[in-house]
Amino acid sequence: MLFLDSAAGRTEHPRRVLPLSYVRKPWIPGALGTGLVMAAGVLGLEPTASWVGLVVAGFGAARRGVPGFLERGARRVRALLRVVVLLAALAVFWQVNYEIRFDPAGTALYSPADYAAGVLGAFAYGLLVVVAYASPLRRVLRAVFEPLGRMALSNYVGATLLALAASSLLDLREVGELWPILPLGAAILLVQWVFSRCWLASFRYGPLEWAWRCVSWWTVVPNRRVRVPALR
Repeated sequence: MLFLDSAAGRTEHPRRVLPLSYVRKPWIPGALGTGLVMAAGVLGLEPTASWVGLVVAGFGAARRGVPGFLERGARRVRALLRVVVLLAALAVFWQVNYEIRFDPAGTALYSPADYAAGVLGAFAYGLLVVVAYASPLRRVLRAVFEPLGRMALSNYVGATLLALAASSLLDLREVGELWPILPLGAAILLVQWVFSRCWLASFRYGPLEWAWRCVSWWTVVPNRRVRVPALR
């Protein structure tokens, strides 16, 4: 997305990203984002409540050159992965042994243990993908994940809308088993992969990614790909 483009030097308007690009010291966004993520966990909020902190932390990571480190530092990334997997395992152990609390309606409340397990687990999954990218699986992973990743925001929102529509049509709201949910998720993922490949053949960015850039850079960003005729 936008922050990775900035890190890779492909941002056409790096000074127009609002508002964090005007912070001169690159460590401030990372520290602010990390603090927001930790605060959401301490307050016992749902893991989705950390999205603002994660976005800010991601921007700070891009400013600090973390994408380049992940791309080139294979040995150090593998060492980091071991540490994160260990921390994630400890968080899961904490989660399993944490006393569940309920609200007055009888709904289980999120705990700091749930939050830690979710964030560290996601971090471990991400590092695992990075390590796999440095292996012979790179070409296969790029073919599978690159179209989805380049339209991550559009696909995230689109998957939510498709899941809600399918849940209503197939009456899945009261289903307590995974078997009807997993095929539905796989079908949505396949549809989005095909759509993403077709869309990116004509456009540089996904629809919501394009809108995000226009708002962030405060200008209309060209999106349609310009085809250059082959020379004979």
